[in-house]
Amino acid sequence: MHLRSFRIFSNKLWNILIYCATIVFIFIVIAKIIKASTFLLTDGYTTEEIPVEEETTTEASYDLSTYNTKTRKGLVTLEELNEKVFNPLGFEIIYPSFPIPTLRMTKLMEPTCATVFSEYLETTESAFSMPDEVSNDVPQLHKNDFLMSGYAAFKQAFPNGDEKSDCPKNWDRISELMELGKEELIKISDKEDTESMFSALHLYPVKRMSGLVVGSVIPWLEVMALQHGAASILTVESNELDIEEEYRDRLSSIDPLEFSKKSGMYTESFDFAATFAFVERSGLGLNREPMNPIGDLREIMKIKCVLKRGGLLYLGIPYGIDSVKFHSHRTYGSLRLAMMFSGFEWVATFSGRSPKRVQLKAQQKQSTNLFGTARYTFVLRKI
Repeated sequence: MHLRSFRIFSNKLWNILIYCATIVFIFIVIAKIIKASTFLLTDGYTTEEIPVEEETTTEASYDLSTYNTKTRKGLVTLEELNEKVFNPLGFEIIYPSFPIPTLRMTKLMEPTCATVFSEYLETTESAFSMPDEVSNDVPQLHKNDFLMSGYAAFKQAFPNGDEKSDCPKNWDRISELMELGKEELIKISDKEDTESMFSALHLYPVKRMSGLVVGSVIPWLEVMALQHGAASILTVESNELDIEEEYRDRLSSIDPLEFSKKSGMYTESFDFAATFAFVERSGLGLNREPMNPIGDLREIMKIKCVLKRGGLLYLGIPYGIDSVKFHSHRTYGSLRLAMMFSGFEWVATFSGRSPKRVQLKAQQKQSTNLFGTARYTFVLRKI
């Protein structure tokens, strides 16, 4: 009886030992296979010896010749645009996003905030010393710069007596405007597609934030921001604004030249900035302003300098195919928008036809808004 029990026990123990030995053998084989595979994949380097290339593989891996975007010349490769449009202006493509490629300014070309404002002061003050008139001469010397080496369309237009006046009004009626609903406020704005700005502020509110508004003769934008919770707003405007006394603790204004001279005290001080139907005219020679091919880009640089990191920019500009209607305005397509968006995260886009966010991918393929003024509001966040 005892002998039989011993034999049974011995057989079980033997089976257990065989099972364990098999498991160990399998693990050894797997380990050798993994080691051999690692050696082959790393070309003979051990794990500790593998050269690190993480920082260079992502950007270098894009073949820009395989990506296209729409211009007034038709579809053009990003490789060609990077060489002929972006690089000469100090930008480079870091990601071939669609429909607007993602850019950054090169370290050698990116100006400091002090340089941005000082160059603006120099050119603007010299222009104000010239006769008070708009030249009818297209700047042939810089026409290629205005048109981004011919990838933007050109049309000439001159101011006439039928154009609406830029004289300030309704600044002494802020309390009345604050009682208006969306439709009434849009009506007094005297501009098309201002509902896009209302929708942007509604979905991305500015509660308890301090803000900057650039270019404003009628305070519809300021009132919209106040209605959506803004704590205070500084408006940069060349005209003198007679702000209603009751709101002078929340609204104030400053001349663009004075603002630039005091730019140091405003560096990264605003939670948000907003501008509508203003930037597209910058640098086109209106209102004694100097003609400058990058006047609009410099306005965005100035705004970026005074926005806090993470601050929001509500940018209302014409969207379509890149074009310039001289002296009137620019229309922004994939090329110009890419440079405007540099240093920002593109958060959302709104049109004047819907309170919801819109996607530009399908629209960009069919867009024929050449020289048009259909404005969209882009919400951007400073990186």
